[in-house]
Amino acid sequence: MPCMMKMLTRSRGKRFTWKQTLCDDDKLSDCSSANGVEKSADATSDTSITDSDSKNWCSIADELEEYIADKRRGADKVLNLHKKVDSTGNVGNCNSVKKIKRGIVKIKVKPKPKTDHILTDTTASIVTITAQQIRQTNKTPKQKNDNKNSSHKLSLLNIPSATERSKIYNDTALAIARKESISLPSNGSRPWQCQVIIRDCLGATSDVDTTWTSPACATTAFQASRKKLVTNNSANGAKTRIKTMHPPLFRWYRNKIELAVLPHFLNMIDVVDVNCGKLKKIRVVQDKILEQMDESKATDMTERKVTLLSTQAWEEVNYAIPEVERRWVSPDQVMFQSRAKMLQHVELLLERDTVIDRALHGCGKRGDLLRPIKATRSNALKAGHSRFLRDGLWVIGQENDWLIERLEETYTKGIGKTQYAPIVIDDVKVSQVEVEALRTIREREEDILPKEKPWSLTDEQTLLCYNAVMDQYEQVMNTIKARALHHELEDGFDVFRERGRGRFDMQLPVFDTPEYNFLTNLKTAAWMAVVKTILGDDATLVHKGAFLSMPGSETQVYHQDGVHLTTKCQRPCHAINVFIPLVDLTGKNGPTEFCLGTHMLGYEYYTKDMVEIPEVSAGTPVMFDYRLGHRGLGNTTSHCRPIVYLTYTSASNEFRDSVNFSNKRYRNLGDLVEKPMSREERALKRMRESDGKIEMTIT
Repeated sequence: MPCMMKMLTRSRGKRFTWKQTLCDDDKLSDCSSANGVEKSADATSDTSITDSDSKNWCSIADELEEYIADKRRGADKVLNLHKKVDSTGNVGNCNSVKKIKRGIVKIKVKPKPKTDHILTDTTASIVTITAQQIRQTNKTPKQKNDNKNSSHKLSLLNIPSATERSKIYNDTALAIARKESISLPSNGSRPWQCQVIIRDCLGATSDVDTTWTSPACATTAFQASRKKLVTNNSANGAKTRIKTMHPPLFRWYRNKIELAVLPHFLNMIDVVDVNCGKLKKIRVVQDKILEQMDESKATDMTERKVTLLSTQAWEEVNYAIPEVERRWVSPDQVMFQSRAKMLQHVELLLERDTVIDRALHGCGKRGDLLRPIKATRSNALKAGHSRFLRDGLWVIGQENDWLIERLEETYTKGIGKTQYAPIVIDDVKVSQVEVEALRTIREREEDILPKEKPWSLTDEQTLLCYNAVMDQYEQVMNTIKARALHHELEDGFDVFRERGRGRFDMQLPVFDTPEYNFLTNLKTAAWMAVVKTILGDDATLVHKGAFLSMPGSETQVYHQDGVHLTTKCQRPCHAINVFIPLVDLTGKNGPTEFCLGTHMLGYEYYTKDMVEIPEVSAGTPVMFDYRLGHRGLGNTTSHCRPIVYLTYTSASNEFRDSVNFSNKRYRNLGDLVEKPMSREERALKRMRESDGKIEMTIT
C-alpha cells in the first residue's frame, strides 16, 4: 500500500495511533458482528492532513476500508474456531492464537501427546460400547484400530455386556494377584500367592484361578467362593436389577480395553520392606516368579499409573467401582483373608529366616558376617526347627559347618604374603605360614566347636551297628543262595527287599535286643530331643531298618516316602525319617539327594536349583519330612554304604504306612542260614572241641 506508507511518512504520530486502533484484536472481536467498522473520532478529525492530500483522500479511504475488511474476516475465523471447540469438547486438538507483526493472525496447532493416557482437561466423555463392537475391534488389524478408536482413546467406556466385563475382570484379577505376589518376600524360594475375585453390582465376575501353582487350599477356597457368589446372585437377582447404579467404567490402553480404576487398586498395594540381608536373594526369586508365570499382558498391567482419566472413573458418582476380594496363600500354604494377619505372618517368616541365617550361615540381619561363636543347644534347636519347617530337612551339626569355613577363611588370608623356606610334611612341601595357619585353625576349632557331637551316635555305637548290618546282609544272601531264591529276589522278602538295582532295604531283628536300646529307646536315644521338637512329646517309633547301597548301584528314581494325609490343605508334619550313615558320606559312595521344599502342597516336583546333598560323618543323623522328595545317588566306590533308618510319628496321629512296611505283601524268608566258616575257622573250632574233651576226661 504505497499511499498508506506515504501517510505514515508525513504524519507518523497520527497514523501510528490509527493503525493501532485498527489492529486491536479485542476491538475487532467486539465489533465483528456489526455491518461496518466505526472509525475513530481522532481519525475523522485529523487536522494533520494538508490540502495537497485532499485529492488522494478518496483512494486512501477505499484502500483503508479494504484493509479493515480483511482484518475483520481474519477475526471472524478465530471466533468461529473457538465456537467449534466449545461445542464439540474436543480438547485434544485445541488451537492457540498468536499475534505477530502487522496484525496478521496465525493459528498454531499443538502437537499430539506422546502417550494416549495423558489428559489436558479435567473431564472426559463417556462412550457406550457394545459387545459386538468389542469383538469387531479384536478382529481388525492393529493399525486400523489406531485410526478407528482414536476418538475414544481419551474417553471412558461403558460396557453393558456382563460377559465382556467378566473377561476384562479376569485380566485385572491376574494383574492384581501378580502385584500382590511380587510385593511380598518369598520364603524358601516359594512366593506368596493371591487369589483375587472381582465382581460388580450387575452380575459380572471374574472366573480365573490367579494362583499359578494351584495349591489345594487356594483352589478349594476359590471354588467355595464362586459357589457362594452364584447363590447370592440368584437370591438377590431382583434387588440387583432394581439398582440404578451403572457398571464400572473402562478405558482404552494400547488397543486393549482395561478397567479404568485398575491403577488405583494397584496403588493401594504396598511393597513390604524386608530390611535384612536377603534383599538380593528375594529380588532373584521374584525374577524367577515372573519367568514362571504366564507371559500375558498382566505383566505390563502391574505397572499402570494413576492418571486424570482413572481418577475421573474412580470419582464418578453414578458409576460403580467393582468389588475386589483377596485371599493370600503363604509360602507354607496358610490362607489369610485379612491383610493385617497376612502381614503378621510375613513378619513371622522373616524372623525365622533371620534365625536360620544367624545360626546356620553366620549372617546378620543386614547380611553382615558374624564372628565365629559356638551356638548353644537351644539356639541350634530353634534354628534347626525353623529350617525344618521351611525346607523339610534337618542335618544334625549343621550349625557348625559355617564356623569351620569361616575359620579357614580368616586364618588363610595371610598365606603367601610372607615368604618362608618350605618344609616337608608327609612328602609334601608346605610353607611355614600354612603350618601356623593350620595349627591356629585346629586350636580355634577345639575352643569353638563342641568336643562331642550332640544328638549323634558315638564311634563305638556306630561300629556296633555297622557290624550288625553287614553280618545280617551276609546271612540273608547265604540263605538266598542256599535255597536258590535268586529269581524271587525282585519280589522281595519280609526282611529283605530290593529298592532298585544294587539297593536293599533290610530289617534287623537284632535291633530289638537290649544291646541296641541306644537306637530304639524313646527316652535315651540321642536325637529324641530333636524328634520331639518336631512331632511333640508323644512321638513314637513305628519302623526301623537299614539301607545298603552296594558298589556299582545306580541312582534312584526321585520319590517321596509318603503322600499328604489330605490334599485340601497343608497339614503339619505327621512323620519323619531319621537317616544315620554308618560310614562317612562322600559324593561318590551314594549319598542321599534332597529337594528342599517339596513337602509343601503344590511344590512336589523335582527342582534342580533346590537340591541339597548332605555329606556328613558316620553316626550323624539326617532328619527329613516323610513327604520330602529325595533319591539315593549312585555308588561308584568299591565299598558298601550302609545307613540305619528310623521312622517316627505322633501317637495321636492316624498315620500308618501299609505300603512300605507291610509284611503280608512279601514272602517269609524263614530262618537264616548261618554264614559258612572258612577252613581256618573250622580248624580252630575242632581244636577247641578237642581241648574241651581232654579236660572232661581229666576231671
